[in-house]
Amino acid sequence: MTIVADPFISWGLENGQIKDILHFKPATVMGPAITYSKLAPTGSTGATGGVAFANGPTRWLIADAAGNFTGFDAFNNLVTGMPVVAGKNEISISALVSLTGPTGGLSQLWGVW
Repeated sequence: MTIVADPFISWGLENGQIKDILHFKPATVMGPAITYSKLAPTGSTGATGGVAFANGPTRWLIADAAGNFTGFDAFNNLVTGMPVVAGKNEISISALVSLTGPTGGLSQLWGVW
């Protein structure tokens, strides 16, 4: 195993603290623990709410291909035809109603918490 000196990341610092300003680099990860799971359309309870995810609103979404979805944002507002691209999408949702996409397009969506 090779010891890597760069990048310098120090977990557990208080908000705004930097242990060593000469070695400070922005972290390229969300944190030491990330929860993610495949999302399935849960249906809707009407225009005022969806079947909420057990873990609460997502931090972002990962899509297998480009397409659109219908669901509810983090504040339980209905969003219809929201576009996503293949890969990371910085979108927070609390419920997923349906996925749409071209043939061979969006068929799987994962939530990251």
